[in-house]
Amino acid sequence: NPHTGWINQDVIGIDVGITLLSAENLRSGSVWRWFMQNAEIKNALTRVKIR
Repeated sequence: NPHTGWINQDVIGIDVGITLLSAENLRSGSVWRWFMQNAEIKNALTRVKIR
């Protein structure tokens, strides 16, 4: 808490997974490529006329 100086000793890494995925996607583009290889995603994009 910035107002009281309190710091929790426990760390919850709920956002670490998406951060790692985002970093890897930025680095290599692999996450997006793997995502787009999914048949359900291709079907959904076709249905909404994006691809």
